[in-house]
Amino acid sequence: MKNYIILKAFCKKVYLVGSGNFWYEADEVGNDNKTYYKILSTVLFSVYSFMTALEILAALIGDLPKDEKSDAISFAVSHTIVMMKLYSVIGNKTLIKQLLYDLVKVCETHEDEALMIEKYNRVKVNITAYIVIVYGSVACFIFEGLRKVYNGSHFVTVVTYYPLYDDESIIATITRTTTTVILCIMMISMITTVDGLTMVNLIIFKYKLITLRHYFENLRDEVERICVRGDIVQAAENLSNGLIEGIIMHKELLRRPFYRSLYSIAAGISFHRTCLVVAIFVKSSCSHV
Repeated sequence: MKNYIILKAFCKKVYLVGSGNFWYEADEVGNDNKTYYKILSTVLFSVYSFMTALEILAALIGDLPKDEKSDAISFAVSHTIVMMKLYSVIGNKTLIKQLLYDLVKVCETHEDEALMIEKYNRVKVNITAYIVIVYGSVACFIFEGLRKVYNGSHFVTVVTYYPLYDDESIIATITRTTTTVILCIMMISMITTVDGLTMVNLIIFKYKLITLRHYFENLRDEVERICVRGDIVQAAENLSNGLIEGIIMHKELLRRPFYRSLYSIAAGISFHRTCLVVAIFVKSSCSHV
């Protein structure tokens, strides 16, 4: 499957979750400047930010038992980083549009169909595995909340400053259930807008380099075949033209704006993973205090 189709389809999903239009062709995916879309996006990210702020307050000043305190710390750290990633990617929309354009155009005429099928399967496997991991984790938190209800406590997944721990009112129950729903929606935004888009870009970039390697290997084989026929002049001409084209493609793949934009969104995932490890360590330490 062509990179154009893969990236355009993924940008449609990003648009549908309210993160904006990242596709480089105007109005092909959607118009994120329309009033209703801006309202939807603003409301969605305001809800995410408000819930994250309540998580931070719970971690800092919440009067909670040890298990919920450790959960509050891990949620506050991880969701703060999620929000930072989301805002960072949305703030670099123009740069990412240029990146997607380059990923489509560079080496496009030399892409092998079998290699493209392999790449598409790799994208599907990685995205599917990541979705299973993320929502598997969410399911575990929901199961833990249900277990607490079974043991006589209240249902809770996302630990926030409000409602308070001993608040068993209907409004408190509705709030706890609502934050769980918001968590599930927030994970969709994270998967599509940041982590999923980054994985797709990195996989495509990898196969661009493989395509370039195959190009030079095919050029070498072609020149050798011409030399065997004894047409040295034609072989020299093909080698010269082929090397120039290959060097141009190589330069386009490694040019500074392209590489900088690819690195910037990939670095966000690495930073997020590091902070999650720190959060898990802090949570483990708190649970043993």
